[in-house]
Amino acid sequence: FQSNRRDQEEDSDYIESEENWDLWISTRKDDGSWSEPEAIDAINSRVFDGHPALSVDGKYLFFASNRPHGGKNLDIWYSSRVSGNWSAPTSLPAPINTPAKETFPSVSRDLKVLFFARPTGLYLSQKVGKRWTKPRKMPPTINQGFAETAPSYHVDSRTLYYSSRNPAGLGGYDIW
Repeated sequence: FQSNRRDQEEDSDYIESEENWDLWISTRKDDGSWSEPEAIDAINSRVFDGHPALSVDGKYLFFASNRPHGGKNLDIWYSSRVSGNWSAPTSLPAPINTPAKETFPSVSRDLKVLFFARPTGLYLSQKVGKRWTKPRKMPPTINQGFAETAPSYHVDSRTLYYSSRNPAGLGGYDIW
């Protein structure tokens, strides 16, 4: 999950800001309770790190960040878990990341389909070999012009949930 709950006493470099969010992890114990949340320091930066999406096998964590790498907007990054440790984050290449804003990644169970949001709506890209295809905007049945965002591809590989301000909902952002 994402939070801006950093303990300022423990982190002397912490900058309190609306943009300074980090990724955290909490695991379910055998008794059903949850462990205390821990910051994923191997991934977190001094800027926004959020919108996490964990692969079904738990080996990849996709997220959005505006960490420096040539752009000012949010881009999609990922980290791999090897022997229980998270790797240094890697930015997804073009055509996924662009000068525009890419957020809210969600990946299929086989890691071959990526859904994400841009300011113009929801997109998907397929991985062919080692490359991602040019993202395609989702059809008008999904992108209805009501600020659709935050796609979440269900493990059944048939269902896509997303958030929208569609006036047919209950108000504000609703899950569709």
